[in-house]
Parts: sequence; structure tokens; C-alpha cells
Amino acid sequence: MKPEDSPDELELAYSRLKAEDAHSNLAAVNLKASGPDTPRENLIRRIQQEKELRQKHDEACRYWIEHRGWPSMPQHEALILWERVCEVYMLAELLYRGGLRSDEKTEAEILEFLLISGWESVGVHRFRARLYQE
Repeated sequence: MKPEDSPDELELAYSRLKAEDAHSNLAAVNLKASGPDTPRENLIRRIQQEKELRQKHDEACRYWIEHRGWPSMPQHEALILWERVCEVYMLAELLYRGGLRSDEKTEAEILEFLLISGWESVGVHRFRARLYQE
């Protein structure tokens, strides 16, 4: 059992996602703004490509969890992967700030659940819903 003042595994996973989101945010915003397409056209293209890249991005997430770094990939693929990290970070924040804690799962297990299962069951739908918000 962990000491009371030590962070639990969900807090560690949440903090890691938060740091990754903050680290990548500026580059992602600049990439989204570049190119001839309107923001909506760019979003539509990323949504269409996400399904094709999902398995590759699942593996990239597993790599990031284990190695704390991303495998090399083209910028347009990295941008779509960043969308996943962003949505999953918001889900982790919701769970953590809502009081959920985990004594049974490791940080790596929580990250894999959020980035892969959580993405497919919640995150991708939030990502697609942005079409109706813009």
C-alpha cells in the first residue's frame, strides 16, 4: 500500500499526459494553421485519416508509454496522434479531478487504457464532434 502523500498511478498518468499536451501544443497549433485548407477542411481530413492510422498510433502510444518518447513519423500523422493525446488528457483530467484514484493499476496500464481503449470508446467521438462545434 502506498503512503498517503505519494501520488497515485492515475495522478502520475494524468501528469504525464498534461506535460505531453503542453509540450506539443504550440507545434500542433502551428501545423494546423499551415497549409492551404480552411481549418474545417483540415479537421475533416484529419478525421478521415485517423481510422487508417489508428493501429499504427496504438503502437506509437505503447512505444511512448514504455520509452517516454515518440517513434519517428511524418508531421501529418503526428498531428493526428496529438489530437488523441489532447482528448485523452482531457478525459484523464476529468477522471482525476472527479476524485477517481487507482491503487490497482500501474501508470503504464492506465496510460494504455486511456490512450487506446479510452480513445476508441470516448476520445475519437469527441474528436469527430469538433466538426459540429466549428
